[in-house]
Amino acid sequence: MPVDNFEHRSDVQAAPPPYSELADAPSPSAPPAQFHDSYGRTTGDAAVPTDQFGYGSIPSSPVNPPLGSPQNPSPVNPHIPYDFADRPPTQARSLPPPVPYTPDRLRRRRRNRGCCATYYTWTCFIFAFIIIGIKSGMEILPKCSYRSTYNSGKITLTDITDFNFQVLGTPSYDSWINFVSSDKPHFEATIISSLDNPDIHWSTEGKKTLLKMDVGQDSFFPCITVQVTVGLPITTQNVRVNAKDMDVTFQKDISTLQNIEIEGKNGRIANHAHFRAKRWYLRTSNSKIEGSFEADMVDLATTNGQINVEVTNSSTVTLYTTNARISGIVNGRDVVSVTTNNAAIDLAALAGEDITLKTSNGALLVDKLALTRRFKGSTNNGRVQVAMYKAADGASIETKTNNGRSLILIPSSYNTDFELSTSNSAASVYGSKDIQFKVDKKNYKQGTKYSSDSQPTVSLKTDTSNGKCELQFV
Repeated sequence: MPVDNFEHRSDVQAAPPPYSELADAPSPSAPPAQFHDSYGRTTGDAAVPTDQFGYGSIPSSPVNPPLGSPQNPSPVNPHIPYDFADRPPTQARSLPPPVPYTPDRLRRRRRNRGCCATYYTWTCFIFAFIIIGIKSGMEILPKCSYRSTYNSGKITLTDITDFNFQVLGTPSYDSWINFVSSDKPHFEATIISSLDNPDIHWSTEGKKTLLKMDVGQDSFFPCITVQVTVGLPITTQNVRVNAKDMDVTFQKDISTLQNIEIEGKNGRIANHAHFRAKRWYLRTSNSKIEGSFEADMVDLATTNGQINVEVTNSSTVTLYTTNARISGIVNGRDVVSVTTNNAAIDLAALAGEDITLKTSNGALLVDKLALTRRFKGSTNNGRVQVAMYKAADGASIETKTNNGRSLILIPSSYNTDFELSTSNSAASVYGSKDIQFKVDKKNYKQGTKYSSDSQPTVSLKTDTSNGKCELQFV
């Protein structure tokens, strides 16, 4: 059979150059092409985007085109011979999930949004404007230019039983009234004011003295300082103060005082003296009350200010504040009420016949409890720890909290009827071998602890949730 000489035939196209010389000509007998960044799978029927620096760095792909561009058909690799099309691919057959926001897309979105590209930039601008506004406002605020200083001198007080002090208007900071003991009873007032003639007068009617000051109406930036020192005579029995933005302090013993009534605002009230009265009635706000108080009735209240006091030998005790801690010693004989919120009640010693402690979002702590009849304490989102050291026969203790631990300590010499309950935790009773359980479950304990017939019996009921509930005999 004759052999065609293809080199001399004009009707036969010459063979394509080698694979390496012509990249775009298909070759049925050529080996599979190497992976190229422009192509996807070896089968040529799909595309796999390249990911040399992490998939997130790919600006776009046939599956993930840029915004506004149509999806391109999958490219076909011409270097792959047709006889390799059905062979197992060397690349993954499935595409990774499309990336919703590639850097390229984010840049386009920010361009479309215009000046509001990043919230961070606007936050910085707003913060800068606030700082500039505060700085400018402080520079344009009026400055206190005190034009006059008034001093009343020492005005003698003799043979009075009632002393009333009243301030109309709003003094500035560093304003106060101090009560002191003096061999020569008097009062002395100093007013530093922007006014030429501050309005101050006093009057005495019978055995009552009224000291009245008008320091101007309320203003945003008051420029008045009022400082008063009062030395009360030994005949004084009643003191009444009505003043805003002034600290009131009792510095020395005034043994004859019977009734002290102070109503203020934004001013601290303190008693550093030690004397017994019949009644303490104190009211303020945004400031603390502190000191020692001994009276038949002690009624102290503030808001947004701490109460740190030592109350002794008092029949009725009422302590009230908000958003602040109450601490100290409370030794009452009859009714004791201590209330706050969003803070702890922390008493080193507590005594009374009918005691109520109430707070929220804070701990309830009593280191030494002397109880005549009933103790009731409640809080939430805080722990309870009460240590009883003395109680009358038949006294009862009841506590309740949640999201906190409850621990009650009772002397082992007392007969005790107890009931403990909790949830999502354990209840436990320990510290004595004479414990008898009526109900003994993991989160509920009920029973008695018997010592002897000669010992008083107390009852305990404590309840909590999401925390341990414990009774310890010490």
